[in-house]
Amino acid sequence: MSAVNPYAPPSSKVQDEPTGRDSHGFHPQGRKVDPIRGVKWITEAFSMVFAQLGTWMLIGLVMFVMMFVLFTLGNVQLLGMLRTVLMPVFLAGVIYAAARQEGGERVRVGDLFAGFREKFAPLALVGLLWSFIGIVASQVLLELTGIKSFMAWGPGVGLGLILLAFLFLLLLAPSFYALMWLAPALVLRHDLSPVEAMKNSFRITLRNSRAVIHYVVVGAIVMLIALIPFGLGLLIAFPVLLVSLYTAYRDLFIEP
Repeated sequence: MSAVNPYAPPSSKVQDEPTGRDSHGFHPQGRKVDPIRGVKWITEAFSMVFAQLGTWMLIGLVMFVMMFVLFTLGNVQLLGMLRTVLMPVFLAGVIYAAARQEGGERVRVGDLFAGFREKFAPLALVGLLWSFIGIVASQVLLELTGIKSFMAWGPGVGLGLILLAFLFLLLLAPSFYALMWLAPALVLRHDLSPVEAMKNSFRITLRNSRAVIHYVVVGAIVMLIALIPFGLGLLIAFPVLLVSLYTAYRDLFIEP
């Protein structure tokens, strides 16, 4: 029987934030890494997913269903923006779960909704700003390429406008996604403002463009292979790509 010290100070059990390697050595401006690291982001994500495969498969499945619902809502007027606003919130949940795993904890399906409990406002603001930038960029694209006039005049204007628009899209789309893909981790884990997080995400993507190209190419190959057996491979490939957001962020912003 253990004695209780009546003079001991009161104590309470608190739930710690997930630690992982990003609890120290943070570089707000990011780091330049070797281009081959883009491949490592995928392989390291595979290792993390296989370590707790069942839970990550469930997280991927829930995330897929939520994305499907959000994209369905996107066909309803005024609800299309909802999917973009909530996307960083869900991605923050993936970051939260991956950080817990790296800290030695078990991942839970409920971790996917951590962004709704923590930093919801700044995470949603990332999505809102991203949506606004997308709308403005789309309007600028339509004006610069004359697609609005093409749509008004009919198909007899020529194919050149469509090809020009496609070229602009190829140039703008990577920059658009560069603004957001790392921002949820920076907001959730390091309290950066939405604008600063998006700026740093964009800046570090440009700085490591070769690694990002490796990452995108390998990720596309993984998804194509996953589609071969009736799409069943997506049960693993999809959560791997989600977790690769964490491994990429960790490599680009955290000192090893």
